[in-house]
Amino acid sequence: MTHASSDQHPGRLAGFGLLLSLPALGLVTSGLLQSATGREVFFPPELLVHPAVVLGGLLAALVLNALPTLRLTREPGADAVVLRLEVRRRAANLAVLALAAGLLAVLLLYAFAENFAPR
Repeated sequence: MTHASSDQHPGRLAGFGLLLSLPALGLVTSGLLQSATGREVFFPPELLVHPAVVLGGLLAALVLNALPTLRLTREPGADAVVLRLEVRRRAANLAVLALAAGLLAVLLLYAFAENFAPR
């Protein structure tokens, strides 16, 4: 039995990451549409907007698409340890990384703004 690494099938991981990002995308889209129109145009099913599904899906999408895209190496130096971050040009994985990071940022900013109360 062979083990497929993230380097062998980066396209599959991008597709799976996109699938994991869909609940968050639906939630953010429905919120934006409601803000723009003033009425509830579309709302995803209740199971898909559970915080564990939304945030867990985004975090899993980030990790799964960071594996084939990013590589961190350590190079010992004379006086210090040098860390090098390489970013591989894998368009699908980078797009899903950007989508998941953007959605996570929008949700975290919304949570902060909704719960922030000046003292």
